[in-house]
Amino acid sequence: MRKTILILFLAMLPSSMLCQEKPVIKMLTVTRVVASGLPTATLHIKPASNAAAINILIPASGDVDAAVANLPADSYAIVWQTTAAGENSKPEAVRVYTDAQAIAALATQTLKVSDDAAINGMLATDRLLSNTKAVYKRSLITTNFNIPIARFDAYKPEYNNGSLVSSAKGNVSLFSSIGAGFGISLGRATVSRNSEGKVIDEEFSNTLGFFLGVLYESGTGDNPKNVFAPTLSIAILDFQVGVGYEYGKIEANQERPFVTISYGIPIYKLFKTNHRVFLDSKGFPVSVEKL
Repeated sequence: MRKTILILFLAMLPSSMLCQEKPVIKMLTVTRVVASGLPTATLHIKPASNAAAINILIPASGDVDAAVANLPADSYAIVWQTTAAGENSKPEAVRVYTDAQAIAALATQTLKVSDDAAINGMLATDRLLSNTKAVYKRSLITTNFNIPIARFDAYKPEYNNGSLVSSAKGNVSLFSSIGAGFGISLGRATVSRNSEGKVIDEEFSNTLGFFLGVLYESGTGDNPKNVFAPTLSIAILDFQVGVGYEYGKIEANQERPFVTISYGIPIYKLFKTNHRVFLDSKGFPVSVEKL
């Protein structure tokens, strides 16, 4: 009796809850779905298991109250709708209640049909990732080239016979050398899939990174300059700020430690496989966009 009252109550919820982009699931249990959607569209319910999707034609009223089967209790199912023109709404993960759980949750006003954390997790392992662009948190061990934009070398005061000759604090040089290094990049990967769910494009953008490297330069002429300097840098996006220690030839009053600002060119942007992933949220993307 209580089950019948519950279903009648949910079925009477107004169709004004209709969402133009995705169906509104008012309740989903192991035996029944109460929802609203686009009239004449098809409501799809895909169980978390490998069972086939349940397809329900949404009537002209836009309200759905239908029996379902093969939905495992206390799990999540992926729900979306397809219009007559073949346009799919953005899929969402909806919790599947037992009838008793739904009644108890309604009585305590804790009925929650969708869960954002489950949405992306289920989409990540389901073939519904076809025609999608998914964003994942990812960490890489990678290499890069460095192009120093600016380098600051500190100077010691210069004296001649006890008299101060130069009190310059240092010198800034621009684009004076080149470098390379390796390190850890923490960022996000954007993965695009085609209609068959196969990856067709994958891009990684660094958010924060830590790199060890070396700057080098060799010159000839009357005043040759030789640079060989290990560096330790922090990268924000593709810009790096770091410190180094010069082992090459320096001026008499120049300090060997220096500060550098450089632009990093990650090798993985040139060669997609020239990196190693050691941490990946592959099962739980940050977002999934239906293309």
